Amino acid sequence: MLQDTSSQIQQRQWVGFSASNAMSSITSGVNYFQAIQRFLFGRIVFFLSHVHAYVNLHVLCALRRKRCSCYA
Repeated sequence: MLQDTSSQIQQRQWVGFSASNAMSSITSGVNYFQAIQRFLFGRIVFFLSHVHAYVNLHVLCALRRKRCSCYA
């Protein structure tokens, strides 16, 4: 009988805990999603800026080579 009441109390505590836990996990999930979004956006911007710099470098090298070949 004593064990039964203690398990009921534990069960009630668990239900309250799981409800508050669900709310906190939803908010943390939203924060997590925003963090992922920020991270991906940063990665994409980083990648694009690198690609842009790489393309500019190659274009400049090609122009320089053309100019040099024209002079030669």
